[in-house]
Amino acid sequence: MTDQGYRHFHRIVKTNPSRLDDFLSNAEKGNPPPDDPALRAVWDGLSVYSTLGQARRKRRTSPAIGDFIAVLRVPTDGSVRFARTLSGDGHHTIWGDPAVLRALIVSIEPIG
Repeated sequence: MTDQGYRHFHRIVKTNPSRLDDFLSNAEKGNPPPDDPALRAVWDGLSVYSTLGQARRKRRTSPAIGDFIAVLRVPTDGSVRFARTLSGDGHHTIWGDPAVLRALIVSIEPIG
């Protein structure tokens, strides 16, 4: 979903309200970079999805990643970097300071 000057993304999170931990990249968590170059390119960002349905489908295949979906309203003015990445259904990567990304949340709902 988009509205003038913004793009909405869906991030799977563990709690409601979300915690800063939900917005730490693998790099920020201290996880080693993956060997796969495609995965290494997004290791320092966060996975988000274009639609609520895409995020729900991802959660069904990986239930340990969280029980809620946060909707982020991301400005399209370049202040937050995001890109279509990997080959997953609607998968994007977003890069930014965890506190800034968390502040972009407009709603959180349980995965039903």
